[in-house]
Amino acid sequence: MELVVNKMRKSFNLYTYIYYQFYRFFSSGWGGIAKYWRPSAVLGVVEVWLLNGVANIVGYITNTKMFVSHPAHPTVVLIIISLVSIHYFCFHHNNGSQKIVAQYDELPEKTNRLGGWLIFAGILLSSWFVIESFQIYATVAKGLN
Repeated sequence: MELVVNKMRKSFNLYTYIYYQFYRFFSSGWGGIAKYWRPSAVLGVVEVWLLNGVANIVGYITNTKMFVSHPAHPTVVLIIISLVSIHYFCFHHNNGSQKIVAQYDELPEKTNRLGGWLIFAGILLSSWFVIESFQIYATVAKGLN
């Protein structure tokens, strides 16, 4: 057990562990390379969602209009290109996703189950944050029109 804990301390990364938990959740279904791209896509959606929530809070604090409604807006395109690049180099370049999955599969099942519940709770908390940020931003948007 001590060897597993020492190994986990050296190579644990929350970002890759979240990817791994999404992989475990979505691993059934299509086979092949798609099973490694699905968690990356879901992680990207969660990141965009959180960035939008942060933009809403900043808009509330600064009393400015921060919401970008058109998907071809340069800011949105830049964010998407950045996230796709980060995900490619973190997870898919040189089979990084397979290495990540193999690394975290070595952890005990109880640890992975607890980690899955913690990630799930974090996603629920993030969802609450984003919903609240839209409600807060709605009060600002009413005053700006």
